[in-house]
Amino acid sequence: MRYYLVAVLNRESNKELDVLQRPLHKKGKNFKKSPYMCIPLDVLEDPDLKTLEKHLRDLLKPFRYFHVDLTGKYINLADERITGLPVANFGYLKKIQRHLNDYLHLYGYCASAERPTDKDFILSMSQDRLPRELENSSDLFQTEDNRRKFLVDRIEVWKTLNAKKESIVFSVPLKNPNII
Repeated sequence: MRYYLVAVLNRESNKELDVLQRPLHKKGKNFKKSPYMCIPLDVLEDPDLKTLEKHLRDLLKPFRYFHVDLTGKYINLADERITGLPVANFGYLKKIQRHLNDYLHLYGYCASAERPTDKDFILSMSQDRLPRELENSSDLFQTEDNRRKFLVDRIEVWKTLNAKKESIVFSVPLKNPNII
């Protein structure tokens, strides 16, 4: 069975993004209830979940909360069958993904190959194609550079990318930089 390793936005960022995108989804009728917003990092094939959780907690211990810049134009990724917003500044996210990919291969997990550097990360919002109404919609963020920062506070392992509560296998919180 495939399991997805995803970076999840914190509650405040999730609520803010939900308020911004809800009018567009009512217009396009893409989905009624917004799922958790996540950034897919890796795909694992048939891992032992108990040892995977132990290894991920050890691997993610030094990493802190981090911000991601999202651009406000919806896109589709046909090969991954997801719809969402592209991540503009993904340096720290790429570092975490590379770190996890290397060590998971060393521990014997069947993880997907590392993403090429020219392929952007995407904040997954749906597993459906975009309706025509949303393809031609205006930008989501009304700022001059059409970007906004959101906070990622945990890494989770999901059964599927539909982001229902029962699809979450386990969650690994990142370190809070404000607590010493």
